[in-house]
Amino acid sequence: MDNVSQRGGATSDVPGIAPAPNLVLPCAAAMLSLFVCALSASTLPAVLLRAAADFRIAPETLAYTTTFQFIGFFLSTVAGGIVSDFWGKRPVFLLACGLMLAGACVWAAAGGLATACVGGTLMGMGGGILEGMSSALVADLFPTRRRLFMNILQVMYCIGACGGPFLIGFLLPRGVRWPVFFLGTAFFAAVLFLLYLRSFIPRPASREGWNMTEVWRTVREPALLIPCAAIFLYVLSETAVGLYINMYLRKYRAAPEAWAIYSISLFWLAMIGGRVLCALVPERVRLERTLAAGFAAAAAALAAQRFAGDWRASLALFALAAFLMAGGWPLLVVLVANRYPHCSGTAVGVTVAVGSLGCVAAPPLVDYCLQRFGPENLFVAVAVPFVLACGLMLIPHGRSPVEG
Repeated sequence: MDNVSQRGGATSDVPGIAPAPNLVLPCAAAMLSLFVCALSASTLPAVLLRAAADFRIAPETLAYTTTFQFIGFFLSTVAGGIVSDFWGKRPVFLLACGLMLAGACVWAAAGGLATACVGGTLMGMGGGILEGMSSALVADLFPTRRRLFMNILQVMYCIGACGGPFLIGFLLPRGVRWPVFFLGTAFFAAVLFLLYLRSFIPRPASREGWNMTEVWRTVREPALLIPCAAIFLYVLSETAVGLYINMYLRKYRAAPEAWAIYSISLFWLAMIGGRVLCALVPERVRLERTLAAGFAAAAAALAAQRFAGDWRASLALFALAAFLMAGGWPLLVVLVANRYPHCSGTAVGVTVAVGSLGCVAAPPLVDYCLQRFGPENLFVAVAVPFVLACGLMLIPHGRSPVEG
């Protein structure tokens, strides 16, 4: 067991927990990781039209690179989590930073679709590891304050998701070339590499007897499968709202174009507010009940879209729903980390990977609901996954949480 920071030199009497002076660098690295993940996911949509014009292909064709990015994200999240529980998180973090750096540089230098797909795949692989493992790292470093720091992590993601496209939208029309923004992501990845190289990264609490048989047994336990199913349902509904709020308000609620666009920022700002509030929830409050209440309330806010009188009321309900659903992702990750502190990399990695599948399922879900139920009932249907997630949180799982 490594109780000595490989770079910092300080020691700790508690296995797997960094001493106070060494917490700053790994905590800063984890926060920056989520910010970089958000940038890597939001850069392509923001520069899509300019890049497609340079490549002389249709934007819809170039958008397929996001599929490769997602495949890389999904596979690396699972593999990175398992590997980290065998050999520690530091080498996995360094690999992730290298992949993100390489992918961003390849994207910046891309001259066509094939090269862009390579860059997207590499960025996705780096992003998957960074998002999953930074959550597991924070859970290891702060076992008694997991709710606080996990929500702060997600606030950083929201800031990146808001700030990145805003900055691109401001600079792109003023003559800044789109590859510059990928180089910006590469710069942050290089900074992350140095931070993780210098940081204390605690090894797993116990690796005795940990093998692939135990990995397979763990991923089949209801205590892990239930949160995985819930986070998939959460991401499914959250993505459906986040992707289509602009179109819905403009096309079906006759909102002014400016307000339809502003709705995306308002959605994420409300999400930030909700996650800040969740960070303040006392650790002694049971997570399952908090999550069930949040999912039920978010479902009610989305279903109320059926009765919204105009676009202003509809926009307010979207903001309310974002505020109420905000704790879903971070609190579910905390729930898993509490149940599996001895293999946080594997458990959190699998959970994040399964959750990311909701991003893929959301577009066909919305298309089906629009055709089957019409726009007036779209978000009543989108609320159903939240109802199901609420029910899952009330199912006994047979494992007691281990906090700290």
